[in-house]
Amino acid sequence: MKKIIISTIALATLLTTANAAETNGEFFIMGGQNKVSGTAIHNKTYTDGGIGYGFTKYWDNGILAGASLYLDGSGSDEFSYGVDARLGYSYANAGVYGIVSGTGQTLGGSGLNSDGGTTSYGFGGGAGIEYKFDKWAIAGEYKTYSMTSGAVTLPDYTLTTQKLLLKYRF
Repeated sequence: MKKIIISTIALATLLTTANAAETNGEFFIMGGQNKVSGTAIHNKTYTDGGIGYGFTKYWDNGILAGASLYLDGSGSDEFSYGVDARLGYSYANAGVYGIVSGTGQTLGGSGLNSDGGTTSYGFGGGAGIEYKFDKWAIAGEYKTYSMTSGAVTLPDYTLTTQKLLLKYRF
């Protein structure tokens, strides 16, 4: 607990003493794959697309921090939504960051569960890389979640996502 408190104070001091260079709102479209794997689920992969909105703040010292909300899905078989928090480092137009994320996912109509439309929730993390140019940015992200479902027919499982994002920055 003492380490967490000291780390939080150090991070807060670093972020509040740095001068902010820019803050950008971001609207993005994304595409990629969601892979579901677990005990009774046999490595089902969904190709999907989605939209989102967020912001990123870039400090003069290279630190970047941001958050976003998103919705994505692959038609009637799978639908996901979530929130991400990002913290990383940027240099010139490129940035790398770690992600902490929470998500919900509804699976239905695919034979994965007999309930059809059972929603699961999970918490996870990952990493991303982005490149900014003018009002646009392109990013790639990889995240993995430990998902929990309340349905007896759908056991806990792992969700892995790989996404390519095209961002409009304003």
